[in-house]
Order: sequence, then C-alpha cells, then structure tokens
Amino acid sequence: MHIPIPFFITLGLSFFISIVIVGISRFIHSQDHHVTKKRAAHKIATPRLGGLAIIIAIFAGLFMLEIPVKWYLLIAIMPIFMAGIMEDLNYPIHPYMRLCLGAISAGICVYFTGTWLREINVPYFDMLLQYPVFGVAFT
Repeated sequence: MHIPIPFFITLGLSFFISIVIVGISRFIHSQDHHVTKKRAAHKIATPRLGGLAIIIAIFAGLFMLEIPVKWYLLIAIMPIFMAGIMEDLNYPIHPYMRLCLGAISAGICVYFTGTWLREINVPYFDMLLQYPVFGVAFT
C-alpha cells in the first residue's frame, strides 16, 4: 500500500496545529471557571476551541494535499461549527438552537450530495428510511 508523503506532512501539521491551539486555549482560559469546572459529558476539565483546531487542520490538509475540494461539504459544517465555537467562547447556545443548526448542516449536505441515511440497522425503520421524506427528515 502506497501512502503519499504529503499525507504524512499534512498529518503532522494537523497534529501540531491541534496541539498549539489547545495549548493556547488552556493557557488563556486557565483561570476561567468554564474550563476548570467539570463539563456534564466529561469527567475532567476539558479545554475549549478543540473544534477550531480540527477545522484548521482540515483546511490545511485539503490545501496541502491539493485534492479537489468539495466546498459544499465545508459549507455544510459551518452552521454547527459556529455554534460550537460560540459555546467555547462562552456565548450560551440553547440546545434547540444547536439542534436546528445541526439540521441546517445536514440539510445543506443532503441538498448538495443527494445523500441521506437509508439504513441504521433497525428492522422496519430501515424500510421507512428508504423513502426520501423519512430518510431526509431523520438525517
């Protein structure tokens, strides 16, 4: 199996970017009660802006590997990404708003790709997902 060298460069760059951004976030927010306080889903304090590190790494990787970029997929992730960033910067987002933004992201993806969930390995429910009305709504 041949893995191109640019892939390893991109992997290393992505890792480095992630470490730097999370490190900066921890440093800036070391006295912030939102970081030192346990989050509901985590057993230990969790640094913020990890999503920013992931997005920057994705963009860096796409540009370094010089692969054809599916811009509509990058546009599709933006609504839910922005909600995550706003929460990380201590602007509370209501769970219903996050759900709506996630639905918008999914809708953009479905619109541009024509792809939706057609199977989740649940008997009888999978039959419903074959119909676009149900499949798109569930996606």
